[in-house]
Amino acid sequence: MSDDEGRGARAEGGGFLIEGKVERLAEMVERIMRSAHRLVRIECDDVDLTPHQTFVLRMLETHGAMTVGELRRVASGAQSTMSEMVGRLARAGYVLKKPDPEDRRSVKVAITANGKAILGVRLREMRRRHQVVLEALSVDDQERFLSAFETIVDLMDRAAGNAAHGDDDDA
Repeated sequence: MSDDEGRGARAEGGGFLIEGKVERLAEMVERIMRSAHRLVRIECDDVDLTPHQTFVLRMLETHGAMTVGELRRVASGAQSTMSEMVGRLARAGYVLKKPDPEDRRSVKVAITANGKAILGVRLREMRRRHQVVLEALSVDDQERFLSAFETIVDLMDRAAGNAAHGDDDDA
């Protein structure tokens, strides 16, 4: 059955065709999250940054100073949650908040030298842990593992893009 036929069956009341797949997906997502959490927990033990904080610091290092709203859009989540995270990162000395010259009501957030240093430590630890994971697999399984992740990311991006067509994030 083609993708279009599957969508058509669902649209015509064939929900039973997808219900089993929804259950399988829910189970797989839960298992992936548990496994990823174990890996992330190990990675975070030596560095006092959450995975979300690490992502924000990486965005700032890659893209330069950003407003809290811009960070929220790329990292997802509520504006208040991002504001709180930026506040914690600022108190830790990892980011600097400064007035946005283009909008006085807004602030730009920039990574500091301390933020770059802790991010470097975090990224090296992540790479080390990823190496351990890959080395535990045969060469063939390493390729399968990486291919599976590439496929998952591709399909999730496609599904997220399709789901977002009717959504308004800023509503």
